[in-house]
Amino acid sequence: MSTTNDPTNQPKAKARTVTWQEISEWQFDNKYILSGYRPAKADYLEIFTSLTFLHNESCNVYTHLIGALLLPLVATTFQRYLAEPQFLNVSFMDYAIFGIYFWCAEICLVLSALYHLMQPHSHQVEQFCHGMDLLGIVIVTVGTFSSGIYYVFFCETSLQKLRWAIVLTTGTVTGVLISNPLLKTPRWRKVKVCAFVIFGASSFIPLLHGVQRYGLEYMLQYSGMKWYLLELTFYGTGVGLYAFRIPERLAPAFLNGKLLDMMYMRQPTGFEEGEKGTLVCELYQSLYGLTPSARIWYDTLAGHLKKMGFRTSMYDSGLFIHETKPRLYLTTHVDDFKIVAQSREEAQQVLDELKFQLNIKDLGPVKHYLGTNIDINEKGVSITLTKYINDLIDSFGLADAHPTLSPLDSGILIDDEPDPMINTREYQRGTGILQYIATKARPDICRAACLLAEHNSKPTKKCRSALIHVLKYLKGTRHLGLHYLRRGTNTNADANSTTTTGYTDSDWGGPHTDARRSVSGYVFTLAGAPISWQSRKQTCVATSSNEAEYIAASEASREAWWIRAVLKNLGINHGSAVPLYMDNKGAIDLTTALNGTKRSKHIDIRFHYTRDLVKQGIIAVKQIPTKEMVADGMTKPLAAEPHKAFLQQIGMLS
Repeated sequence: MSTTNDPTNQPKAKARTVTWQEISEWQFDNKYILSGYRPAKADYLEIFTSLTFLHNESCNVYTHLIGALLLPLVATTFQRYLAEPQFLNVSFMDYAIFGIYFWCAEICLVLSALYHLMQPHSHQVEQFCHGMDLLGIVIVTVGTFSSGIYYVFFCETSLQKLRWAIVLTTGTVTGVLISNPLLKTPRWRKVKVCAFVIFGASSFIPLLHGVQRYGLEYMLQYSGMKWYLLELTFYGTGVGLYAFRIPERLAPAFLNGKLLDMMYMRQPTGFEEGEKGTLVCELYQSLYGLTPSARIWYDTLAGHLKKMGFRTSMYDSGLFIHETKPRLYLTTHVDDFKIVAQSREEAQQVLDELKFQLNIKDLGPVKHYLGTNIDINEKGVSITLTKYINDLIDSFGLADAHPTLSPLDSGILIDDEPDPMINTREYQRGTGILQYIATKARPDICRAACLLAEHNSKPTKKCRSALIHVLKYLKGTRHLGLHYLRRGTNTNADANSTTTTGYTDSDWGGPHTDARRSVSGYVFTLAGAPISWQSRKQTCVATSSNEAEYIAASEASREAWWIRAVLKNLGINHGSAVPLYMDNKGAIDLTTALNGTKRSKHIDIRFHYTRDLVKQGIIAVKQIPTKEMVADGMTKPLAAEPHKAFLQQIGMLS
């Protein structure tokens, strides 16, 4: 849960630890750990002072650090123990083998302690120490199994050397893969995981060979195989807990909902009772995976909020408005909440009441929400997707690619000849992420994302090239976003107004490769930045540019009515009619015409909705020069210079 309120009312005390919402982007690793983070500080002295207080890495630091301090004492004691008279045939190699084992373990403990201690220093130091931490795991694994190979194949030096060569080779390859800075992107993650798996398997091959050669009883009794199996169990358990974020992730929202209907499920594996297939479990609470679970959770949450004085907005079921306290809202996306209040005290009161009813976590003032970065300051609110875009770029291996100046080339034509060599799943993943980015905070790629998504079922080579082109554009503009200005901080009249302004346009005929259906686009702005935008292919063929613009205006009119209603629902007086700007005089005339003409009488009745809103005074259609049409970038790809002007018009570039 996050809270949003006026930053000027919040105390600015320096804290030793911060919440997940306050850390730098490169520190994001485990969203289930919500507090106890050390803020990024490029100061080694301050980093070492964190040994004196508790934080989210204290356990990791001290378990490795204490082990690193005690191990030399243990190693020295053990080496002296080997020198006692009862061990008659102890050779130099015995001391060397145990020395290698202890040194490898010491290196691993020291590197791990340093990594967990130095994490908040800087991104570069964190990456370097993380690579060294993984390298330490490889080193201790090599040391552990190398010493075991020496004693398992003590009488067969040729097999000793062969097994050592295998372990050292796979260990070296794995070490290079995990420590190479060029291979740190998510694109290489599967390769590195495979290298670790092969490395681990190669380490256990000598044990299996020993069982086949000498028998299981001999291996358990004389080679220490039981200790290796115990070590494997600990390793596997640790990896499983780390990979699945246990126990920190075990607070599912859907378990709060109560089932109203009788439902049954098969007995979970390992917990069966009775004869197989004869008994089932009756469910009392909703679970992830059940069809009604999301609705049950929503109804449960809405019931609690209603008792707290909130009502559901009739225009958006994810928006809750307090009945008596002005400017107190709560928005929800499944189990992620934002509280919007005029003061921290009001937000905290809502939060405390929710904590009493539900098992929720407070993430502090909102900074990150559903992939977006939110910055609230004295000038206003900024929304960006920098980290989300960085992860996307890395996943496609474009970290070193040269950026492009626009999402797509002007006039681009995409053929309809599918290419079986194209990875359809990867293409669909890319277009899906682009749609999300375009919807959340990047209207500048809206048209490109929609155009590429039209070819999801059968992508072509040109589709793939166009997708890469958009990703390269995002790489160069990853820091762009929406910047809503606080009233009184700007001389722009639109930025200081509570009235939304709309722009609608169309591209008559659309792409030449299509069935010549036109493209509609609109943009609505408030506080100096877009709040709603859309690029969409029209469902019918327009017989003229006037008709195409008129159809586009109908879609924009519906959105204008909804925005005006939501603002009124929030207690914001919109005042006069919503201005809707168009650049086609013929289409503007159609919005005020009493009767149809020969060229317009065939237009479907649903597209005449704009006329009714104009007559009611809800919207006011106005003309604007084509060069000033903000929605032009929503209807077709633009060249570099027009696209730059488009970015300036929608407030994404100063």
